[in-house]
Amino acid sequence: MAKRLADFEREGGGWRIKVTTASGTEFFSRDERQPARGHGTPEGRYLIRFKIPFDISSDNDLGEIRLYNVDKASVNEFRRGELVKLEAGYHPFEKHKELVILGTIEDRVVEQLSKTTRVLILYVGDTTDIWPVATATKGYAPGIKASVVAADLATTIGLEVGKIEPKVDPTYAKRGLALAGATRPMFEMLARDMQSVVYVARRKLYILSPDQGVPSGVVLSGDNGLLSAKPAMEVSADMKFVDTIASTEKPQVYQIEALLTPRIWSNKEFELDCDDLPGMWRAIAGNHAADGRSFLTTVRVAGV
Repeated sequence: MAKRLADFEREGGGWRIKVTTASGTEFFSRDERQPARGHGTPEGRYLIRFKIPFDISSDNDLGEIRLYNVDKASVNEFRRGELVKLEAGYHPFEKHKELVILGTIEDRVVEQLSKTTRVLILYVGDTTDIWPVATATKGYAPGIKASVVAADLATTIGLEVGKIEPKVDPTYAKRGLALAGATRPMFEMLARDMQSVVYVARRKLYILSPDQGVPSGVVLSGDNGLLSAKPAMEVSADMKFVDTIASTEKPQVYQIEALLTPRIWSNKEFELDCDDLPGMWRAIAGNHAADGRSFLTTVRVAGV
């Protein structure tokens, strides 16, 4: 999103959020910086908060979306196992909105905070309706390449192929390959054979050389949303898989904070135009969040 700060101020400095159910029902937040605009109207009467994590492991993260003051009929619009879409953007919304996540509702909780305040909490997973649960039975003739198997297997279970560019691409020459059962271990086995990492992001499969990212086209600077760029003091427990992204030694990790920029996601490469950490960087873990006080992307990065 990388919005210019001058535009942000001129257009009112506000942001909006839209949550869309599997049936197409839309829930708009009111303007977070200009409470009078949209408040109490059908298109902007909800308080919406979210925190959506992402990383480059083969595990699935669960994000959280909170909708305040949703009536009981609206609560029933959200069903476990169905998709929900979260979009967010600055004013004007239709010009600046971007997809934050299209995910599966893994759980739904309603909390009554007071007599008049109810919050619906959605726990949403990226591709959790496919990645951890899909199964398949497939056979491949001798001479098949690992990348071809991975692409075919992805299509079989309903995943798009984002990018398959492995470090090596072995051929199963002697006996071919017979696969049956849960598909996630199959992809992890194929990735090991390709000396590469495997992950899913926004319903797409990626198998890449450990030091390779995916271009995002984002350039962050102090003029368009970059707030801070500094070395990370330590690699937190939720980044234990950082060992897999370098073949010899763990890379130096830095932390970037910016105005919400959803195009930065798992393993995306982007440019920093700043004095502290100039150059190209790759996202290895982070989150997009709106908590009522801020509208931020926080990301741990390694150099490209």
